Amino acid sequence: MNMDTIKGLQSYFPRERMVVVMTFSSIIFLNFLLLNSCIFFGCYEVNFTNIFRLNLFCNACTDMTYNLQKYQIQIYWALGGYSLKKTNDFIHQYTPSKTPSEN
Repeated sequence: MNMDTIKGLQSYFPRERMVVVMTFSSIIFLNFLLLNSCIFFGCYEVNFTNIFRLNLFCNACTDMTYNLQKYQIQIYWALGGYSLKKTNDFIHQYTPSKTPSEN
């Protein structure tokens, strides 16, 4: 790769887009890792230790799942608001704005 190719990639993927992609990628990776580890340790099976919540790892798994979901919803709201603001800025940038006083 030469420097022109790298500069072209940097202009194609601005920093803001990379942050959004990395955020979604980390959420997906954490969900995948947490779900598979909980399944591997048998936290979703119906047995004596899970019914009476005696397995501390499964208790931690439940707590981590809850907290990840809570933060995940906040991140989705923030990214949605950011996307709406960028769309609004794009619309106002490329459309002529007319105010009632110009008539």
